[in-house]
Amino acid sequence: MLISEYNSFYISGSIKTVSGSPKRKVTRAPNVEFEITENGTYHIEHAYVQHFKPAKSDTRKLPIVLVHGGGLCGTVWENTPDGRKGWLHFFIEQGYEVYIIDNVERGRAGWCPINSLWPDTPELRSAESTWVDFRLGSAANFIEKIPFQNQQFDVTAFDTLIKYTVPRWNAFTEQAKNALGALIVKIGKCIVIAHSQGGYIALNTLNDYSHNIHGLVLLEPFPTVSFADVNANLSHLACLLVYGDFFDKSKLWSGAKIAIEKMKVELSKRLRIMTTCDLPSNGIKGNSHMLMMDRNSDQVAAQVDEWILENISVMPEL
Repeated sequence: MLISEYNSFYISGSIKTVSGSPKRKVTRAPNVEFEITENGTYHIEHAYVQHFKPAKSDTRKLPIVLVHGGGLCGTVWENTPDGRKGWLHFFIEQGYEVYIIDNVERGRAGWCPINSLWPDTPELRSAESTWVDFRLGSAANFIEKIPFQNQQFDVTAFDTLIKYTVPRWNAFTEQAKNALGALIVKIGKCIVIAHSQGGYIALNTLNDYSHNIHGLVLLEPFPTVSFADVNANLSHLACLLVYGDFFDKSKLWSGAKIAIEKMKVELSKRLRIMTTCDLPSNGIKGNSHMLMMDRNSDQVAAQVDEWILENISVMPEL
């Protein structure tokens, strides 16, 4: 993978001031005591972005923005827990310019510990919930790490997968939408590939930023949104919805799929193209919720790339 340009930057955010907070003492090293206060001005609610431009970029192809899911950050696109190259590498090798976002309150975007500015309580996903919610295996088989039959995720790398998880908050959808939207405005015409909660954030950008989004790839988006209040013209937009396997083994995802399908019907009336890629129905079985990390991740990425080439990259108006 040859890169002609790499850079990173922060985008969006707000500036807030705290006053009236008492002083307190902290010890930062043995016998080194400081007196501090929360009073002051803070820059918060921004996102962190990495930008990669391949040495042999295909000018016919729009840039791709990779958006992580809930309790995760941009590292999910870089490499897989079992040590292989991730989707970042795959799409660069196909000639795409790629942007990876660590959205508000995740990863290198950082978070605000001041309760008066950021009152929500953070959550950190447990190993047990990761095993079940990512559809790796049943709760009863967590201790022995016995996966679902034909599971594509390498469960021997499960302990590494857990290290990809980071604290998450539930009160910052609007800020995350604005950060992703600011990135989309900065890039111009682009393709957004979004996973899980990232799909929810991406869908929330459509009312204000859809003019720059020409392709939207939703990898098992959760939760869904209603388009009753979306007034933007989406007739230029092509969307691909991708499903993995084992939905029938998860109460959470069985219900989620019903909601996603209802949203798809509503959304398809507004779009230029609405395509569903149900991997098991296409003969690709065993994928977990972590499609970009499964052992056949390149095969899934190739399905996405093929759809992009057929529906977006060769659009005559581009």
